[in-house]
Amino acid sequence: MEGSTLMAGAPAAPSVPVVMPQTRRKVVDIGGIETEIVVQGFQDAIFVVITQLKKLGTLIMTHIERGRTGKCLFDARVLLGKRDDPLLVLYARQIAEQISTRTTYDRNVVLSIALKEDGRGPAAFQETINHVLDLPVW
Repeated sequence: MEGSTLMAGAPAAPSVPVVMPQTRRKVVDIGGIETEIVVQGFQDAIFVVITQLKKLGTLIMTHIERGRTGKCLFDARVLLGKRDDPLLVLYARQIAEQISTRTTYDRNVVLSIALKEDGRGPAAFQETINHVLDLPVW
């Protein structure tokens, strides 16, 4: 059979159940700017999208580790996008810290964030974080 990936006589791979991630989404007005927030819970990570530009933005991975005393340690690293914008890293760390206080199972947080320049103030920061936390998938 041309184009077939199975060899004759080879056993078929066992079927593995597909588990779809839990997804929550909302569109909110933050400081007069339409902001879309999507949160997806995977087995090993939580994926958060915050966009005011209707596209994915800078991608940041926040690794969470609990020390011997139980205190969480956070390491945020830009994977793709703006590496010279500390506000975006602050968003990632704050979201990871807030999620870690709401669950006993630590998962990495991957954040995709695209903000307009006039959507970057302190009030917008806190309001955005609150909206993310209103969409629990953990």
